[in-house]
Amino acid sequence: LISGELPLAMARAGRFPHFLARTAGSGIAVRAILLSSLLSALLILANASRGLAGLFAFMALLGTIGALVLYLFCASAVLRLQRRGVVRRSGVLTAVALFGILYS
Repeated sequence: LISGELPLAMARAGRFPHFLARTAGSGIAVRAILLSSLLSALLILANASRGLAGLFAFMALLGTIGALVLYLFCASAVLRLQRRGVVRRSGVLTAVALFGILYS
């Protein structure tokens, strides 16, 4: 579900290319699902020579890196929102955000 809905939502918000914001008549994000599937297939083909264990290790590392990038952006966003006054300033929240940035 995420491979279709996340790119669709981000395209509608203007963060991804507009062609991903279009859906089929039933509301299914066909283009986003096809693009995600294509990228997944290319990833698997690129690591086919490593065997199943190597592919699993590569996918696990890739997933970990993806999560760390999201942590970095979220922690940075908290600091930015505090600076703009959207989020109430809190020493604990600032410390957690800084720890998240360092961890990432």
